[in-house]
Amino acid sequence: MTTLPREGLLLELAATMGGFRAEQFSGELYDLFTTPTYWPALLTSRPCLLVGGRGTGKTTVLRGLSYEGQARLAGTSVEEWPLIGLYWRIDTTVVTAFRGAGLSEEAWVPIFSHYVNLTLTRLLCEFASWQSEAREVYLDASVEMARACRSLHLPPAHSFSHALELLDDELASFEAYINNVRGANTVELSMLGRPVELLVTALRATLGIGDKQFAFLVDEYENLEDYQQRVINTLIKHSGEARYTFKVGMRETGHRERRTLNVNESLSEPADYAYIDISRRLKESDFADFAEQVCNDRLGRVRSQRRSVADIKSLLPALSEADEAQRLGISARLVEAKRRLGREGAPQEVVSAFSALDPLAAYLTVFWNEGRTETLAETVADALANPREWSTRLTNYQHAMLFTIRRGMRGHRKYYAGWDTYVQLADGNIRYLLQLVNEALERHVLEERLLDEPVSVDVQTNAAQEVGRRIVQQLPGVGARGAQVTKLILGFGRIFQVMAVQPEGHTPEVTQLRVGWLGADARTVEEVEDLLAACVMHLAMLRFPGDKMAAVSGETRSFDYQLHPIFAPFFGFSYRRKRRISVDVADILQLATSDSSRTIRKILQRSNRDSDLELPEQLALFRGYYHDSPE
Repeated sequence: MTTLPREGLLLELAATMGGFRAEQFSGELYDLFTTPTYWPALLTSRPCLLVGGRGTGKTTVLRGLSYEGQARLAGTSVEEWPLIGLYWRIDTTVVTAFRGAGLSEEAWVPIFSHYVNLTLTRLLCEFASWQSEAREVYLDASVEMARACRSLHLPPAHSFSHALELLDDELASFEAYINNVRGANTVELSMLGRPVELLVTALRATLGIGDKQFAFLVDEYENLEDYQQRVINTLIKHSGEARYTFKVGMRETGHRERRTLNVNESLSEPADYAYIDISRRLKESDFADFAEQVCNDRLGRVRSQRRSVADIKSLLPALSEADEAQRLGISARLVEAKRRLGREGAPQEVVSAFSALDPLAAYLTVFWNEGRTETLAETVADALANPREWSTRLTNYQHAMLFTIRRGMRGHRKYYAGWDTYVQLADGNIRYLLQLVNEALERHVLEERLLDEPVSVDVQTNAAQEVGRRIVQQLPGVGARGAQVTKLILGFGRIFQVMAVQPEGHTPEVTQLRVGWLGADARTVEEVEDLLAACVMHLAMLRFPGDKMAAVSGETRSFDYQLHPIFAPFFGFSYRRKRRISVDVADILQLATSDSSRTIRKILQRSNRDSDLELPEQLALFRGYYHDSPE
């Protein structure tokens, strides 16, 4: 018997599919880089705000746009690049040092502005040193370089590498000053943006790059304090005049401050920047094709399997709704229904016609009859008499019915399988997609399978549930509101799960919510708005305009919300964007901060759902959260 190369496959999957952060790949990042469809929009001189949750590819794209990335990806000379990208990741541990210490926010502005100048000029000198490495450029006669140094209170630099050393020393000294700012002597500061403008002029004159534009690639912008965002906004607003631009990566809701240092001035779209919503852009341009290329490129790096590796679509087969219904046990439910028809004394021709129906069409009559006063025989007779009406009804309820077939039974109550399903669960998030694929393939290999045979739908479903569970468990650590975000997701996850298995008499596939703000006091409104913003920022929820002006105004109260589809398999509800419920603002706060189980029951009872429905097996880990809910 031939031993499967399981260990080798697992190692290669971990190396190619298992790295979800750009930082984990180092130099390999560029080998695995796949150009997104919105890439051309980033290559213009216009400032861009690149917006998306974690895992949507912001860092990967910005790193690909950097001069190191373009050197690896394009392989051409600098002169042929559309722009020269300089990557700067906003480090929370650094920027949070610029607050407090007995200083007002107004006093911190010029201090932080000087730090920004030092950082940006260092990035420019780092590129210049890299570009001139083969031919050291001396700057003794560079008037522009001398002016740039003078504006930062530095001695003249005789080379770019020397300038880099001076800036490194100055940054170290300045950071030491910041850490002791309360008792330290004042330091000489620079005017915001002026040293950057002078150095850009010096580089163009000295390096011979002509009018090539520099682009500062600012990542994790949301980590900045509000006043610090105003500092960067000021540079963005006036960057065109200074012949450099900005490409800023941030999470949704991360652009908290749109004003500049001028109280009468603010950033506005499209006048000052292009707004690029990554998930929306990818979905509009077919995220599935982009994700397929990413996965297949990574699978192509698997070498330990002697036989060729299948493409990702072949590895992840789907189930039709009819096949899924059979796996879930629809036949047994129809046998029970026939017995019931017999007990009701239904005519034999009705029983025979019922047996001749397509299984899903037959089960629809059982589903529709739940909670109604008429007999099942009467419902079946109506279906037989009005085939067109019932055909439309089947289209509307077919997917929702799948959640009810195994109600009260153990095992999978719904399958989440197939490439298209995984794409919809990821909802434009490439990291979530890679997590799903990696988990499914690892489980597949652990079952002694190779990567040229399909992954079973059971394994795919188990993998999707595990990814959702893992993300729920990680939510408490996502930020200051992590614990509240977790409780809110657990609460609505349970609510939508119960609604999914009890859809009879209601609109099917309830997966969204709208918050009722009427009558709430200002403090509660602010608290819930901040909580929902945190949910969106950390991809626990999606939001979309509830009215046509919401996307423009940014008002939290103008949006509808949906749990991210990645949670659907874990809780057991539909990942599709369908119907919504209205929830009072006080209920949101109670779910997140106080008696969660009682609030869950209250919301479910409003729609006549059974709040005592037993927990699915996968939610047993969180039994303590639902402890007041009888199981």
